[in-house]
Amino acid sequence: MHISTYLEVQPSTEILDRITEREVMLWLAARLDKLRAESKLPIYHMDVSVWQRANRPYDVSWNMHAPDICALTHETIESALLEVREKLLGDPRGRAKAKRREAKALLEEAAELETVALAEAV
Repeated sequence: MHISTYLEVQPSTEILDRITEREVMLWLAARLDKLRAESKLPIYHMDVSVWQRANRPYDVSWNMHAPDICALTHETIESALLEVREKLLGDPRGRAKAKRREAKALLEEAAELETVALAEAV
């Protein structure tokens, strides 16, 4: 079982002059896309949470979701990914379920390519 971990940070507003909210959103989307491609895991949601509690530094944590799996409150993206991987692939049923999802995605892609090929042939 995962124990919640947070990274304590003291924010500086100087960073707000260097990056935009859109850049943060684009970075998150690109990072999720890269994680999905590299890990071959069906991660469909990733976010970062920032909490301010009782005059302490801000607590920042990463969260990920895959089908039937939540990996919450991790200090790093990598530790959240590790929890997802362990929960999903740590047992034969989890591996089989992941392989079925991969096979379904490949079949859907093949069907789409066949449709495109038929349309181009006409």
